[in-house]
Amino acid sequence: MASEMRCLKCDYELQGQHEHRCPECGTAYDPTNPATYGGLHRPWPRWVRRTLLVASLYPLSMLALLDLTYIVGAVSLGRLPRPMLDDPKGLGESVRLLMWITLLNFPVTWLAMGVNVLGCALDYAQAPRRRRRTGLRSLYHLGIAIGCWVVVILTLAVDPGRIFEWFVD
Repeated sequence: MASEMRCLKCDYELQGQHEHRCPECGTAYDPTNPATYGGLHRPWPRWVRRTLLVASLYPLSMLALLDLTYIVGAVSLGRLPRPMLDDPKGLGESVRLLMWITLLNFPVTWLAMGVNVLGCALDYAQAPRRRRRTGLRSLYHLGIAIGCWVVVILTLAVDPGRIFEWFVD
């Protein structure tokens, strides 16, 4: 008998049953034919789940790079940069490099969000009907990503230190 046997109709654990019929719903199965019963939902490998988690947190990298560019600009000026007065492109090579890295990070962030949404949707869809708990982890990652995006958008909208305003002027 296989180590993982579940009823195809109701997902009842069939391991150790003497009758070849599901005790919960009555569906017949043949222990020698895996097509007549299902196995447990196998989650994706750990590296895929970690990639989804990193993709969920990736929007925060935009804020980190903006802040880092602002701090390096402040160090090179000896004071806090001011919008409309201090051009980030004119503050030296390190600020200019960080500025380009930050600009290139924007499309990568959107790509990471797309990968995260697609991965979460596929993982949730792959979970068997009665075992949706196993797919909830992917919804958790999606919730983290949406939360990160909300933090990024609200921070850029409020812009307490006028960092974004300085960056885009």
